Amino acid sequence: VAPRVEMVELFVNGSSRGPRLLCEQIDEEALLARGMPGDLYIGEMIGRDRYADTSNMIFDHPGLWQKVPESPVGEEGREPLEHLIGLVNSYPSEEVHAQLSELLDMGVWGTFSAFETLSNSFHYDEVHNWRLYYDPERGRITPIVWDPMGWAGLNRNTLDRPVHQEMMVSRLHALLFTNGDFLRARQAAFERFYAAGLDREFLAEAAEVRERCRAAVDAD
Repeated sequence: VAPRVEMVELFVNGSSRGPRLLCEQIDEEALLARGMPGDLYIGEMIGRDRYADTSNMIFDHPGLWQKVPESPVGEEGREPLEHLIGLVNSYPSEEVHAQLSELLDMGVWGTFSAFETLSNSFHYDEVHNWRLYYDPERGRITPIVWDPMGWAGLNRNTLDRPVHQEMMVSRLHALLFTNGDFLRARQAAFERFYAAGLDREFLAEAAEVRERCRAAVDAD
């Protein structure tokens, strides 16, 4: 799952302010529009969301996460998140991995990890940008693409900087990369991507968007 996004040209009082990225917000309404009536867990502890004088490492405690929709009882509906964070902070035994494979939809997590590598995104870390969907019917947690900052700044690949093939920037990543079900799903996602020619399709779409934005950039 990812937000709907498109490039637009912004006009204010008839004057062009150049291109902008119009991005759908991931909230309860967005989930319902996709036929996903479950829970959204938001791990965002940076900037104005950050607490002073305390740990802001979101995998330290489930209480640092926001739940949407929020239960009137407060903690109700957080059991899957509590279970996940408990596993993340456990010794990676066979039992822990069995529970992890039961809780997470590894097919989706493998695809998400392939996306992180292909976009060279380091933006899912210990403090922010996590959007996790819990499907109560299947009892599974899946990640949602949000603010990946692909190919940005220091993450951008150049001739003198190698491609980062495994993105491990959180405790959750570290645990996943020791899980056989996840590694197999990740490899399968790469194979599907290239076999279907999606790499060429993406590059063609990116080139088209850049060309369409050229006039708006010049007018800004």
